Amino acid sequence: KNNTSNDKRWEVNFQLLKEYKERQGDFTLRKGEDRKMIRMIKRIRLDYKKKQRGDRSGLTDERIANLEEIGFDFQRKETPYKVRDVPRSWEERFQQLLQFKEEHGHCLVPQISGGILGEWVRRQRCQYKKLMASERTSLTHEKALRLSSIGFCFDASSRFKGTIRTIQK
Repeated sequence: KNNTSNDKRWEVNFQLLKEYKERQGDFTLRKGEDRKMIRMIKRIRLDYKKKQRGDRSGLTDERIANLEEIGFDFQRKETPYKVRDVPRSWEERFQQLLQFKEEHGHCLVPQISGGILGEWVRRQRCQYKKLMASERTSLTHEKALRLSSIGFCFDASSRFKGTIRTIQK
């Protein structure tokens, strides 16, 4: 392998790391995370340890500086199967949703690639169905109204069906 292909691969991977940080807020490995991302983060941490010991490593000083610039944590030791997100209050997640809406212009957080916020959004939709069926739920009418007031879509599947129909016309 030549240096040019390694440099290009590094640039692509570094961009993926920046996007991961923007999406997740940190570099904690979480259950269900993309396996490629897990391997990449673990590899960087391993290469960093090698460099600290004076062994041969793929991490240059410039790459370390770039990683430090985006807040990469070289010391974490968690495995993706044991780490859980720090529980956050409903209000904190709601504020994250407001931030997402400000950045993206909508509240349709991807449930698969949207990380912890995507999972929270999915739970709000499930809790809303229970609320509408008069079942026991943690979602209050007040919280549902707050979500509605910012344009939250409780039935994203119908939203997407409508979008698809509109595109097909």
